[in-house]
Amino acid sequence: MEDKKSNHYKPEDGDKVWYIGARKNVFNDYFDSSDLGHIALVKCGWLFKSRDEAEANKDRVFEEYKIV
Repeated sequence: MEDKKSNHYKPEDGDKVWYIGARKNVFNDYFDSSDLGHIALVKCGWLFKSRDEAEANKDRVFEEYKIV
């Protein structure tokens, strides 16, 4: 199996991160690598470095939510 490198943002523990909620709200949190929800957001590319970046990706993420 080919090992593909991900371009998704991979924060360090304690980094402030931003994500899109199920109702298109933008939230922030502090990344915790032991939190399975945070890990899933990273894997899907749904965790962002800034509020502006989250806002810019809101429509894409919301459309992808419909597929999951």
